[in-house]
Amino acid sequence: MTITITHLYPQHMSLYGDRGNILALLYWASQLNLKINVQNCSLNEPIDQNTKLIMLGGGQDHDQEKVLKDLLNRRNELNDLILGGAIFLGICGGYQLLGEYYEVADGKRLDGLNLLGLYTKKAGIGEKRIIGNVKAKSNLFGLLTGFENHGGRTFLGRKLKPLAQIVQGGGNNAQDQTEGVLQNYGQGLIIGTYFHGFLPKNRQVAQFILKKIAQAETENFENILENINQKICNYLPY
Repeated sequence: MTITITHLYPQHMSLYGDRGNILALLYWASQLNLKINVQNCSLNEPIDQNTKLIMLGGGQDHDQEKVLKDLLNRRNELNDLILGGAIFLGICGGYQLLGEYYEVADGKRLDGLNLLGLYTKKAGIGEKRIIGNVKAKSNLFGLLTGFENHGGRTFLGRKLKPLAQIVQGGGNNAQDQTEGVLQNYGQGLIIGTYFHGFLPKNRQVAQFILKKIAQAETENFENILENINQKICNYLPY
Protein backbone atom coordinates (compact mmCIF):
# COMPACT_ATOMS: atom_id res chain seq x y z
CA MET A 1 0.00 0.00 0.00
CA THR A 2 1.26 3.49 -0.87
CA ILE A 3 1.14 6.32 1.69
CA THR A 4 0.54 9.83 0.34
CA ILE A 5 2.19 12.90 1.82
CA THR A 6 1.54 16.43 0.56
CA HIS A 7 4.05 19.26 0.09
CA LEU A 8 1.92 22.41 0.02
CA TYR A 9 3.09 25.25 -2.27
CA PRO A 10 6.61 23.90 -2.94
CA GLN A 11 7.31 26.67 -5.48
CA HIS A 12 6.63 29.45 -2.97
CA MET A 13 7.14 27.96 0.49
CA SER A 14 10.36 25.98 0.58
CA LEU A 15 12.92 28.48 1.82
CA TYR A 16 16.35 27.32 3.04
CA GLY A 17 15.88 23.83 1.64
CA ASP A 18 12.65 22.96 3.45
CA ARG A 19 12.01 20.31 0.79
CA GLY A 20 14.74 18.42 2.62
CA ASN A 21 12.08 17.43 5.15
CA ILE A 22 10.24 15.55 2.41
CA LEU A 23 13.50 13.96 1.22
CA ALA A 24 14.30 12.84 4.77
CA LEU A 25 10.94 11.12 5.03
CA LEU A 26 11.49 9.43 1.67
CA TYR A 27 14.89 8.17 2.82
CA TRP A 28 13.63 6.71 6.09
CA ALA A 29 10.59 5.26 4.34
CA SER A 30 12.88 3.43 1.93
CA GLN A 31 14.78 1.95 4.88
CA LEU A 32 11.47 0.69 6.29
CA ASN A 33 10.19 -0.62 2.96
CA LEU A 34 7.36 1.89 2.96
CA LYS A 35 6.04 3.20 -0.33
CA ILE A 36 5.53 6.97 -0.28
CA ASN A 37 3.79 9.09 -2.90
CA VAL A 38 4.64 12.80 -2.69
CA GLN A 39 1.94 15.18 -3.88
CA ASN A 40 3.33 18.61 -4.78
CA CYS A 41 0.22 20.74 -4.31
CA SER A 42 0.32 24.22 -5.85
CA LEU A 43 -2.12 27.12 -5.92
CA ASN A 44 -5.70 26.08 -6.78
CA GLU A 45 -4.82 22.38 -6.89
CA PRO A 46 -6.82 19.97 -4.71
CA ILE A 47 -5.19 18.20 -1.78
CA ASP A 48 -5.32 14.41 -2.00
CA GLN A 49 -7.96 13.43 0.54
CA ASN A 50 -5.99 10.31 1.44
CA THR A 51 -2.91 12.26 2.47
CA LYS A 52 -1.37 11.34 5.81
CA LEU A 53 0.91 14.35 6.17
CA ILE A 54 0.81 17.95 4.96
CA MET A 55 3.99 20.01 5.04
CA LEU A 56 4.08 23.78 4.60
CA GLY A 57 7.58 25.24 4.55
CA GLY A 58 8.91 28.74 4.98
CA GLY A 59 8.86 31.69 2.62
CA GLN A 60 9.62 35.38 2.50
CA ASP A 61 6.83 37.81 3.36
CA HIS A 62 5.86 38.35 -0.27
CA ASP A 63 5.71 34.57 -0.86
CA GLN A 64 3.45 34.11 2.14
CA GLU A 65 1.16 36.83 0.82
CA LYS A 66 1.03 35.09 -2.59
CA VAL A 67 -0.29 31.85 -1.13
CA LEU A 68 -2.40 33.34 1.68
CA LYS A 69 -5.74 33.65 -0.12
CA ASP A 70 -5.52 30.12 -1.46
CA LEU A 71 -4.40 28.81 1.93
CA LEU A 72 -7.26 30.47 3.81
CA ASN A 73 -9.72 28.99 1.30
CA ARG A 74 -8.41 25.57 2.34
CA ARG A 75 -8.93 26.23 6.05
CA ASN A 76 -11.92 23.92 6.53
CA GLU A 77 -10.38 21.22 4.37
CA LEU A 78 -7.11 21.28 6.34
CA ASN A 79 -9.03 21.31 9.62
CA ASP A 80 -11.01 18.22 8.61
CA LEU A 81 -7.94 16.34 7.34
CA ILE A 82 -6.03 16.90 10.57
CA LEU A 83 -9.03 16.10 12.75
CA GLY A 84 -9.33 12.88 10.77
CA GLY A 85 -5.78 11.80 11.53
CA ALA A 86 -3.36 13.63 9.26
CA ILE A 87 -0.20 15.30 10.57
CA PHE A 88 0.48 18.94 9.70
CA LEU A 89 4.13 19.99 9.73
CA GLY A 90 4.69 23.75 9.54
CA ILE A 91 8.22 25.10 9.14
CA CYS A 92 8.99 28.79 9.86
CA GLY A 93 6.45 30.71 7.74
CA GLY A 94 4.31 27.59 7.53
CA TYR A 95 4.32 27.52 11.32
CA GLN A 96 3.42 31.19 11.63
CA LEU A 97 0.42 30.80 9.30
CA LEU A 98 -1.12 28.18 11.61
CA GLY A 99 -2.04 30.91 14.07
CA GLU A 100 -4.49 33.75 14.40
CA TYR A 101 -2.40 36.32 12.56
CA TYR A 102 1.07 37.19 11.34
CA GLU A 103 2.59 40.68 11.14
CA VAL A 104 4.89 41.28 8.18
CA ALA A 105 7.92 43.56 8.44
CA ASP A 106 6.01 46.71 7.43
CA GLY A 107 3.48 46.11 10.20
CA LYS A 108 0.64 44.84 8.03
CA ARG A 109 -1.32 42.11 9.78
CA LEU A 110 -2.20 39.00 7.77
CA ASP A 111 -4.90 36.59 8.89
CA GLY A 112 -3.71 33.08 9.62
CA LEU A 113 -5.49 29.73 9.47
CA ASN A 114 -6.45 30.11 13.13
CA LEU A 115 -6.06 26.38 13.70
CA LEU A 116 -4.10 27.09 16.87
CA GLY A 117 -4.23 29.88 19.44
CA LEU A 118 -0.89 31.48 18.60
CA TYR A 119 0.10 34.70 16.90
CA THR A 120 3.22 36.24 15.38
CA LYS A 121 4.29 39.87 15.75
CA LYS A 122 7.00 41.67 13.83
CA ALA A 123 10.27 42.42 15.60
CA GLY A 124 10.04 45.43 17.88
CA ILE A 125 12.22 48.53 17.82
CA GLY A 126 15.78 47.51 18.63
CA GLU A 127 15.07 43.79 18.22
CA LYS A 128 17.31 42.00 15.75
CA ARG A 129 16.42 39.26 13.33
CA ILE A 130 16.88 35.82 14.92
CA ILE A 131 19.54 34.00 12.92
CA GLY A 132 21.85 31.10 13.62
CA ASN A 133 22.27 27.50 14.66
CA VAL A 134 19.81 26.49 17.34
CA LYS A 135 19.39 23.70 19.87
CA ALA A 136 16.38 22.80 21.98
CA LYS A 137 15.38 20.06 24.41
CA SER A 138 12.12 18.21 23.84
CA ASN A 139 10.45 15.94 26.39
CA LEU A 140 9.31 13.70 23.54
CA PHE A 141 12.25 13.83 21.12
CA GLY A 142 15.27 14.72 23.24
CA LEU A 143 17.83 17.16 21.81
CA LEU A 144 16.77 18.89 18.60
CA THR A 145 19.06 20.88 16.31
CA GLY A 146 18.51 23.13 13.32
CA PHE A 147 19.01 26.56 11.79
CA GLU A 148 16.72 29.54 12.31
CA ASN A 149 16.32 32.77 10.35
CA HIS A 150 13.22 34.81 11.16
CA GLY A 151 12.18 38.27 12.20
CA GLY A 152 8.74 37.40 13.55
CA ARG A 153 8.10 36.67 17.21
CA THR A 154 5.60 33.88 17.83
CA PHE A 155 3.68 33.62 21.10
CA LEU A 156 1.70 30.57 22.18
CA GLY A 157 -1.68 30.71 23.90
CA ARG A 158 -2.05 29.28 27.38
CA LYS A 159 -3.51 25.98 26.18
CA LEU A 160 -0.64 25.24 23.80
CA LYS A 161 2.56 23.40 24.60
CA PRO A 162 5.88 24.17 22.90
CA LEU A 163 7.69 21.56 20.89
CA ALA A 164 10.82 22.12 22.99
CA GLN A 165 12.71 24.45 25.32
CA ILE A 166 15.58 26.48 23.87
CA VAL A 167 19.13 25.56 24.85
CA GLN A 168 20.86 27.77 22.27
CA GLY A 169 19.26 30.31 19.96
CA GLY A 170 16.09 32.37 19.85
CA GLY A 171 13.23 29.94 19.23
CA ASN A 172 9.71 31.30 19.12
CA ASN A 173 10.43 34.83 20.28
CA ALA A 174 13.85 35.12 21.99
CA GLN A 175 12.03 35.83 25.25
CA ASP A 176 10.35 32.83 26.86
CA GLN A 177 12.80 30.07 25.80
CA THR A 178 10.12 28.16 23.91
CA GLU A 179 10.51 26.63 20.46
CA GLY A 180 7.72 25.58 18.15
CA VAL A 181 4.45 23.91 19.06
CA LEU A 182 3.32 20.29 19.39
CA GLN A 183 -0.42 19.85 19.60
CA ASN A 184 -2.81 16.91 19.34
CA TYR A 185 -5.68 17.91 17.04
CA GLY A 186 -8.57 15.46 16.99
CA GLN A 187 -7.09 12.23 15.72
CA GLY A 188 -4.26 14.13 14.07
CA LEU A 189 -1.26 16.16 15.15
CA ILE A 190 0.19 19.61 14.45
CA ILE A 191 3.93 20.22 14.64
CA GLY A 192 5.24 23.75 14.15
CA THR A 193 8.88 24.83 14.32
CA TYR A 194 11.31 27.53 13.27
CA PHE A 195 13.99 24.89 12.63
CA HIS A 196 15.12 24.62 9.03
CA GLY A 197 16.72 21.25 8.35
CA PHE A 198 14.27 19.89 10.92
CA LEU A 199 13.81 16.27 9.78
CA PRO A 200 17.22 15.82 8.11
CA LYS A 201 18.95 16.85 11.36
CA ASN A 202 16.56 15.08 13.73
CA ARG A 203 15.98 11.55 12.52
CA GLN A 204 14.01 10.66 15.67
CA VAL A 205 11.27 13.07 14.58
CA ALA A 206 11.20 11.72 11.02
CA GLN A 207 10.92 8.18 12.37
CA PHE A 208 8.18 9.23 14.79
CA ILE A 209 6.18 10.79 11.94
CA LEU A 210 6.55 7.71 9.75
CA LYS A 211 5.46 5.47 12.60
CA LYS A 212 2.35 7.60 13.08
CA ILE A 213 1.36 7.71 9.42
CA ALA A 214 2.33 4.12 8.58
CA GLN A 215 0.35 2.58 11.45
CA ALA A 216 -0.11 -1.10 10.58
CA GLU A 217 1.61 -0.91 7.21
CA THR A 218 4.94 -2.13 8.53
CA GLU A 219 5.39 -5.17 10.74
CA ASN A 220 8.10 -5.15 13.41
CA PHE A 221 8.47 -1.37 13.00
CA GLU A 222 10.36 -0.90 16.26
CA ASN A 223 12.77 -3.76 15.55
CA ILE A 224 13.59 -2.37 12.11
CA LEU A 225 14.19 1.12 13.51
CA GLU A 226 16.37 -0.25 16.30
CA ASN A 227 18.55 -2.10 13.81
CA ILE A 228 18.86 0.97 11.57
CA ASN A 229 19.74 3.29 14.44
CA GLN A 230 22.25 0.84 15.84
CA LYS A 231 24.01 0.75 12.49
CA ILE A 232 24.11 4.56 12.48
CA CYS A 233 25.50 4.64 16.03
CA ASN A 234 28.18 2.11 15.09
CA TYR A 235 29.18 4.27 12.12
CA LEU A 236 29.32 7.60 13.93
CA PRO A 237 32.71 8.45 15.49
CA TYR A 238 31.27 9.33 18.92
